[in-house]
Amino acid sequence: MKLLLLFTYGVSLETWVKKGLLDREKRLYEELLSSGHVEEVFWLTYGANDLDFGEELDRRIKVIPKPAIFKRKLFTFLYSLLMPILRARYFKEADVIKTNQMKSSWTGILASMLYGKPLYVRTGYTWSLITREIGGKSILEKFSPFFEWVAFKFSRKASVTSQADRVYVMKKYHISSDRLKWIPNYVDTELFLPLKRDEYQDRILFVGRLTGMKNLFSLFEAISGTPYSLDLFGTGELEDELRKFAIKIGAKVRFMGSVPNSELPGIINRYPLFVLPSLTEGMPKALLEAMACGVAVLGTNVPGIREVIRHGHNGWLVERDPQSIKKGIIHLMENPSLRARLGRSAREFIEENFSLKRVVSEEAELLREILGKKS
Repeated sequence: MKLLLLFTYGVSLETWVKKGLLDREKRLYEELLSSGHVEEVFWLTYGANDLDFGEELDRRIKVIPKPAIFKRKLFTFLYSLLMPILRARYFKEADVIKTNQMKSSWTGILASMLYGKPLYVRTGYTWSLITREIGGKSILEKFSPFFEWVAFKFSRKASVTSQADRVYVMKKYHISSDRLKWIPNYVDTELFLPLKRDEYQDRILFVGRLTGMKNLFSLFEAISGTPYSLDLFGTGELEDELRKFAIKIGAKVRFMGSVPNSELPGIINRYPLFVLPSLTEGMPKALLEAMACGVAVLGTNVPGIREVIRHGHNGWLVERDPQSIKKGIIHLMENPSLRARLGRSAREFIEENFSLKRVVSEEAELLREILGKKS
């Protein structure tokens, strides 16, 4: 079959490269191609220069960039509406149209209506839940429940990355269990694995986007006044505010920027503790990768995180306020034997439940179901 992937609204291949995400994101499609489940993949992106960033991709992954005439951000939404017409050739060739997130679903719906191709709505997180938690600012965010309702109703099949999101979507939008599947985020456990490295004895690690959802102001408050420092890998809209806040409260924080996903295993293994203090999550990839490396993890007791972390067994759960986070950090940092035990259990848990091989198999099965093919 030929699979067409709609990049998230406004996201380019250049963005994936510069944020170090390409290595991770492409693996699913490389495996689907190499295993013979998929013949060709079309990536429809929102970058006008994206052909310059796809040179190292499998030749069967075709990057279809945004036309130069729509280069200005002002015209991005217009392009998302006209994409099914302007890129008609690829929609006609594709057997299945897939979204990477809900913020691209309207393009898939229009194309499915025009060409009669089945729509597979995949979401890494539930847009309306995130908007409700951190507050929606744009018109698109305010209408996220409407977009979700239409997309789930119109799709042939859909998938979410967490069990909590699956229950929520089924109940809110009355989607049957056979149409909505749980396919978790994957980890390349052959890349992300425990390594023998010199450990930073007094540093903790965060990897992710620097956005409101990640609750980083509370994390900064939590480490302030402790003997520990924090290294952040990632970029985002709140970076400047976070830098100023760290200085204001005297928190020892280093902003490390983005690195390619393939470099993360060597980085993660240097730290005694990975912390994810989010207000809410879908299925956090960085957390799964840290657990695969056998590093002790601490996360907040919210959907998406508590689905992965089993408190006291493969990680540590705390509440979202600074004092709870601080208490958890101090407890784990002062107990190396506990960290070691949690790390071993975390690695075993990821190997059993979130391996790339397992997710590829489930994705391939869902694609076959969409086309009415038997295993």
